[in-house]
Amino acid sequence: MVKVPVGYKLPRWLVEWLRDQDEPAAQLIEDALCKRHKLKPPTP
Repeated sequence: MVKVPVGYKLPRWLVEWLRDQDEPAAQLIEDALCKRHKLKPPTP
């Protein structure tokens, strides 16, 4: 699946937390959004 770079403004505390994690921030955000909103990637 093609990933598209985007830029969002987030609170400083959240950025600091994301940077402290072992997993890439983009993956953490994607996983959280899918879980919270019950999203599933489209099938080809």
